[in-house]
Amino acid sequence: MSTKYNENLNPGVIFLSLLLAVISGTSLLSYFYAIAGYGRFSNEQQVVIDSLPWTEIGLTFFVNITVFIAAILLYLHRKQSFYFFLGSFVAGFMRMGWAAFHEGSFKRIFSSESIGEAVVLSILLIICVHVWRLERSGVLH
Repeated sequence: MSTKYNENLNPGVIFLSLLLAVISGTSLLSYFYAIAGYGRFSNEQQVVIDSLPWTEIGLTFFVNITVFIAAILLYLHRKQSFYFFLGSFVAGFMRMGWAAFHEGSFKRIFSSESIGEAVVLSILLIICVHVWRLERSGVLH
């Protein structure tokens, strides 16, 4: 039995969505694990965790939650996934800007500390463009 819904299922979209759901879910749980104090960390690591401002913690949780929701919506081939990916990109960019503002210098954005954040933002931007193209081509409904 073939329906229009089943014909539009894209294996690449399913793979991407499952990959993103696993990555964001794991990241969310490990970040919560570290912030809640359930892990055994060295003194240096604990100092870093304790010095994180609540706005950075909140934005990090927001980014991970929106990517997880977007991945589920993408798995279901829903157009709304684009808006969640876009929201996570904007929140990640805000988090990076907030960290630079908090430290009092925008040199942090271009420092080696932020290279990971820049890579994540680049990947989110590529995903946003890809999902937008999927929406425009009619794969998402």
